[in-house]
Amino acid sequence: MPTTRLILALLLTTGLCAAQTPEDRFFAAADSARQAELATTKGDWQRAHDLYTAAIAELKKIRAEFPNWNEQVVDFRIRTFTQQLADLKPVLATATPSPEELRLRQLTADLAAAQTQIAELETVRTQLTAKLAELESQTADLRAARDEISRLTTANQQLTAQLAELRAQFTDLQNQAQLKQQLAAETVAREKSTAETLAAVTAERDALRDANTQLTGELTAARQQLADRLAQLTTQLATAERELTALRDQVARATDHRAALLDAAAGAR
Repeated sequence: MPTTRLILALLLTTGLCAAQTPEDRFFAAADSARQAELATTKGDWQRAHDLYTAAIAELKKIRAEFPNWNEQVVDFRIRTFTQQLADLKPVLATATPSPEELRLRQLTADLAAAQTQIAELETVRTQLTAKLAELESQTADLRAARDEISRLTTANQQLTAQLAELRAQFTDLQNQAQLKQQLAAETVAREKSTAETLAAVTAERDALRDANTQLTGELTAARQQLADRLAQLTTQLATAERELTALRDQVARATDHRAALLDAAAGAR
């Protein structure tokens, strides 16, 4: 019967520690130590050893998970219980454990290992969940970047249309200049104003040519910049999507592993 009660107590501690506050867990560890003292007075050395061990393990977990919570008190309890556990070792060394005690030791060790692994998996799951949220946020940023690329593409198309229109105007003006040059050659002696008009048209043509050259260069640079940005964002999006898929798989595996461990712990009862 004492063995059954101890097993149930260990199972209860394993199942509830993740949901309790550090204060609740501290008092539970202290209660285990009091039970260990009581077992010592009754000569139940193995039970006292197991209870002290469980109390120390729980306090160390509290110290690791909540480093700023009553650290001096927790450290003092750890040292005290460790010393009391050390005082039991000479007695345990001379005592011959019964088969029931050996089974209990193995079960206690298995439960402690399962509890530790569950806590580690919970930590990994929390980290993976945070990373998943971060990647989802990055994916949203990449979607916004895609919208920006779409807007820039539309602007590029508009600039291309404007360039085509300017080129058409340039061609028309060039044709007009050629015609006026021909007329000016025929009437240069008679119409001075025609020569002035030709000079003005030529200057306008040259200005349009320069504007066309500059606009063509800007358009080429804008297209290259847009292509580079699109390639960079596409690569980042693909990488983020792969990481997101991998992390989701890890979260699923971690969750399945945790469920399997909990089932195994429940089956041990």
